[in-house]
Amino acid sequence: MNQQTTIAAAPNAMPRMLTTAEAAAFLGVAKNTMEKWRLYADGPAFIKLSRHCVRYHPADLQAFVDKNRGRSTGELGPS
Repeated sequence: MNQQTTIAAAPNAMPRMLTTAEAAAFLGVAKNTMEKWRLYADGPAFIKLSRHCVRYHPADLQAFVDKNRGRSTGELGPS
């Protein structure tokens, strides 16, 4: 009989961090946009684990979306 091992996440486990490409897909923007946002400090918070390893926490991406939610263009200020 073939047994499968499953690993259950702990109740307080941190969600998987997302790569730049995954974060871009989540937000519906290009990977280049994410990179430019990092350069100019315009985008969501990110975690730099090493020189070439940047990750995004899903809660930070959602906070960025929530912060930029509005009902009119005047409500959010200049882009």
